[in-house]
Amino acid sequence: MPTGGSGNKVKARTSVTFIEASRGVLGFSLIELAVYINLVVLLGVPLIMITLTSSRSSSEGSYLMKIQERNRSVVDRIIEEYRLAKKGTTTISNGGLTLRFTSDGGFNGTTTIAGPVIRYEIRMGTGETANLKDDDHDGLIDEGTVVRVDETTGEQLTLSDGINTQNSFFAANGTGIQVNLTTFGHVPTTSISSEVERSVSVYPQN
Repeated sequence: MPTGGSGNKVKARTSVTFIEASRGVLGFSLIELAVYINLVVLLGVPLIMITLTSSRSSSEGSYLMKIQERNRSVVDRIIEEYRLAKKGTTTISNGGLTLRFTSDGGFNGTTTIAGPVIRYEIRMGTGETANLKDDDHDGLIDEGTVVRVDETTGEQLTLSDGINTQNSFFAANGTGIQVNLTTFGHVPTTSISSEVERSVSVYPQN
């Protein structure tokens, strides 16, 4: 009996010693845990910030390109069509917001004939008035649209929205016109506003 009891005690001490040794190898002290957390914060936060900044810059650049493309497509359309206008048929009204001209309808063997009467209008957007305020609460002041009207057929086509009506207009320039168009917009989920302005002079070829 004494011998068996002694064996049990030895076995118990061996088990306790093993558990204590295991804890020493696999566990973390409070100091080690604090150091680990500090390293995660020091290294992880800057990486997250860099990723977010890069993503935001990419989003801003992509949206600016869309604003530029809107501006380019509208101005290029006006240039292309106005070059085919009959000389002496251009009128600008409504404080420079309306351009009207008669298109070249071709040659009948004797003279150039009149084609469709075209009108370009810079209109205020829905819910907006010309008051230097953001009436529709979308972050853009006096936002408008450019509309092309074919007076011959009555067809109306909205070419672009996001037009800054305060900086967009038509003006006479000798025998031609000057087109000033400013497009703008907000980068989604931010308060950042981007704007693109273009001014060109164009003359009828006929």
